[in-house]
Amino acid sequence: MAFLERDIKARKQAFGIIVYDILRSNSIASTTPSATISAADVQRAFEECRGDIEALEDKLRSKRREMEAIDGGHVGGGGGAGALVGEDAEAPGIPQNP
Repeated sequence: MAFLERDIKARKQAFGIIVYDILRSNSIASTTPSATISAADVQRAFEECRGDIEALEDKLRSKRREMEAIDGGHVGGGGGAGALVGEDAEAPGIPQNP
């Protein structure tokens, strides 16, 4: 999970560098058509970045759910094989092994 969080941060930082370069090139050529192109470039960079970050966040959410399922299984709330053993041991008429 730490790697995914690091990747999200790195992608946001890379986006900042891209936008900085776009805006810097716009300030060098400060005409109105250039500003329109820069705005479109910034929007395009944002859309690409957002898609990348959403994909990484989806992976992160999935990993968190996996961790919660694992943690829940160890506590006894997972409903897995451990729960069946407990149910059999408590069922009336089934002898307990000493």
